[in-house]
Amino acid sequence: MLLLDALGGKLPSAPQSGRFATGTKTGTSTVPEEFRPPRGIAYAGDAVLFALGLFAVAAGLWLAVWLRPRHRIRELERRAAQQKGKRP
Repeated sequence: MLLLDALGGKLPSAPQSGRFATGTKTGTSTVPEEFRPPRGIAYAGDAVLFALGLFAVAAGLWLAVWLRPRHRIRELERRAAQQKGKRP
């Protein structure tokens, strides 16, 4: 109620003072039965999405190996230190 007073009036959907919704008059509907989706691959669309996911993971791993630099950072640092005349 303080919020409504701060807004300067009553909102059309605001409950009246002292009258709260109870029982089945809450304005919501009930779910007649529990929803249990099928588990696993139930439809062709599920199989396609699963295959696309596997392909994306495999392609990502292949690209990570294929595009990896030839030299490691420690090796490059060691070469740079040797060119400057320092030993690590």
